[in-house]
Amino acid sequence: MNKSVGIIGIGDMGTPIARNLLDAGYTVYGFDLNPEKLKWLRSAGGAPCVDMEELADKAEVVLTCLPSNEAFIKAAGELAEFTKPGQYLVEMGTTAVFEMRKVAQSFAERGIEVIDAPMSNGPRGVEQRKLQIFVGCKRETYDSFRPMFQAIGGEDQVYYCGESGFGQVAKAVNQLCMGLTNAVAIEILSLAHHEGLGFELISEMFGKKFPILGGPIAVINQGGHPEVKYRELPYYISNAREAGYELPITRQVYEYMKDGELVTIDDHRNAPSFYHELTKPSRAAGFVEMA
Repeated sequence: MNKSVGIIGIGDMGTPIARNLLDAGYTVYGFDLNPEKLKWLRSAGGAPCVDMEELADKAEVVLTCLPSNEAFIKAAGELAEFTKPGQYLVEMGTTAVFEMRKVAQSFAERGIEVIDAPMSNGPRGVEQRKLQIFVGCKRETYDSFRPMFQAIGGEDQVYYCGESGFGQVAKAVNQLCMGLTNAVAIEILSLAHHEGLGFELISEMFGKKFPILGGPIAVINQGGHPEVKYRELPYYISNAREAGYELPITRQVYEYMKDGELVTIDDHRNAPSFYHELTKPSRAAGFVEMA
């Protein structure tokens, strides 16, 4: 593959991705709505573009690293006008599986392969090159692009998951493993909170037996809010609805939280906290007594 990559979204993840690609000898173009990000890219040795059209005109590989499913779908719609047969679109954010597959099909009809390659382990994972990357595309395309993904996130955790869309399936499994595991632990700890049993004693009695409690306890003790991946839960709920299956626990966690107080930050946005909602007195009044 040509070592020419255009990155749309020079944010928390896009910045270290661009740096790693530059360090590996790639030519990196970039576009971001924040002009300060483009100044940084120029200073780092990359080439800022005035818009996505210029970027798509110059780069063989167009790589999106955007903050939401909605942002990617919007960008993909615009890129459909600018990209050309033989180019590649690589989505490294988190996108609903059915949306990813629709985009892949639409671009394939125009001779453009879409690769979904969502990531896990955050900006630090990119900086330390200890990133998990879940890749969905043709097998031969994966073999060609593997060196680029290794340049971005390291050599050890780049996984081939199947055709376009399966990278997002793997990311969904990853996110729900973290989010729903935390949700279970948070609900258990909320019971202890209401009944007055201290977390230090819980850790002593159950820390080794049930290690899922450790992370949430540490976050709560520091005054934080354990994550349940709130912002992404609607992606998985909507995908299940489209595909005709159920995710009842995921749906219940989201429905319980969605009208809650915005007391924490999820991906730079104000968000509710499952622990806060479970432990505030006003929610306890709505509990139904079981016979």
